[in-house]
Amino acid sequence: MPPNRTRRGAAPPSSSRKRKATDDATEEKKEARPQKARKRSTSSTNMNQTEISTESADKLEKPILINRSPVLELWGACVASFLHPDMSWNACINIGSSIATLTAIAKGRSIGKIAEPDPDKQAERKKKGKGDEGLPIIRVMGFPMTMKGDAVVFKGKERTAREANLVRKFGEENLGKVKTTMGKALESWRGDEGELDKSAFHMYERFRPQVPKGQQGWGRKGELHLSKIEGAVRKS
Repeated sequence: MPPNRTRRGAAPPSSSRKRKATDDATEEKKEARPQKARKRSTSSTNMNQTEISTESADKLEKPILINRSPVLELWGACVASFLHPDMSWNACINIGSSIATLTAIAKGRSIGKIAEPDPDKQAERKKKGKGDEGLPIIRVMGFPMTMKGDAVVFKGKERTAREANLVRKFGEENLGKVKTTMGKALESWRGDEGELDKSAFHMYERFRPQVPKGQQGWGRKGELHLSKIEGAVRKS
C-alpha cells in the first residue's frame, strides 16, 4: 500500500509542470503576436516609402509640350556658353540656332521633306565662303561654327537669332526653368569640357521630346521633362 500512495503523490507535480509549461508557451505566443504584427506594419511602411521614392519623377512634374528644334537651339546655346564663357549670350544663341537648323535640314533630307542641295548653288556658296577665310572657327557639339562678331556665318551669310523666338516657343517661365536646369546640370562637367563636347548631342537625343519616327513626327510637338534633362546631362 505505501508504494501506491507514493505513486499517487508523485503525479500532481508532473501535471502541474505540464500545465505551467503550456501556460508559458501560450503567453510566449501572445507576446510574440504583436511583435510580428509590428514587423509586418514596419515592412509595409518601408515598401510604401520605396514605391513613392522610386516613382518616375517625370510623372510628378508637368511636362512642356514643344517641338524639338527650339529645344536643340537652347541646348546648343547653353553648351556653347559653358564651353566658351567669354562669348556673349547672343553669340551662343546664334550658335544654337545654327545647330538646330543644320540638324533639321539633315533630318528633312533623310525623310524626303527637304530637297537635296543644288550643286551649282553649293559651288557658288563655296566661292563666297573664301572671303570668310581667317575668321575664327569654334566647335560646339561637333559642329564647326565660323564666327563673325556675334554672328555665325551660315551658307555664306551672317546668321543671327533672337532669344525672343525661344520665349515665344517655350513661354517665358518654361524657358527660364529649362535654361536653369540645363545650366546646373552642365556644371557637373566643369574640368571635363572636352568630353562634354563629344557627348552633348547624344545627351540631347536622350532628353529631347519624343515624337513619331519619320515623316509623321516632322514638326510635331512632344513632351519635354526637366527630370530627363537632369538625368541625361548630369555627370555621374
